[in-house]
Amino acid sequence: MVTISKSITIRSDHVEAGVLVAGTSGIIVNAAATDRVVLEGLDIDGSGTGLHGVSIIAGKEVYIIRCSIRNFTQNGVDLSSSTSGGRALIKDSYIAFNAGGVNVTGPNNVASILSSELDANTVFAIQANGAGTIVGLANSVLNASPTAISLLSGGSAYSFGPSNVVSGAGAFTATLPFR
Repeated sequence: MVTISKSITIRSDHVEAGVLVAGTSGIIVNAAATDRVVLEGLDIDGSGTGLHGVSIIAGKEVYIIRCSIRNFTQNGVDLSSSTSGGRALIKDSYIAFNAGGVNVTGPNNVASILSSELDANTVFAIQANGAGTIVGLANSVLNASPTAISLLSGGSAYSFGPSNVVSGAGAFTATLPFR
């Protein structure tokens, strides 16, 4: 388990690096409301008993780039930042074999998912739970989860352009044109 409490970049280029955990979360981000965290090129594996792959409790921005997040009993990425307006950007990543793919809760938190695949998560691929929570997708695949898009308590999900492939229950709040 790795706990991040300040702005930092953890990057792996051209070598294998990651976190293998059991019974806990892989990476916990509990940073200040002004902190930016970058996770790039990591392999995050929950061994079938880990809780969340990346748990974002607090922080301004978390970038998850070229990461593989799999085998967690809860969510691959859980954005539940208690500070209003937490943001996660997930790009070029593979999130699979978890209970949930990407879960967004908390006041006005937003996750943007670009060019990523959320595959075979056992409950949902993406979930926005709560008024003001938003998940936006572009050029991504939500595949082989019983519920592709779960919207609870006023949460919203937006597709940018007709660029996403979705299989499973649920629908986007709206499809917006590229700008």
